[in-house]
Amino acid sequence: MEQLRKEMQVFADPGMCVALAAVLMPYAIGVALLLRIAG
Repeated sequence: MEQLRKEMQVFADPGMCVALAAVLMPYAIGVALLLRIAG
């Protein structure tokens, strides 16, 4: 349980959120484009 709390603090770090968003953004854009083309 203590390990989970430490990991949550790491993910709560603003820099980590920015890095995560930067990694996920291309995937989100790709999925949006695929849905638009398929739809």
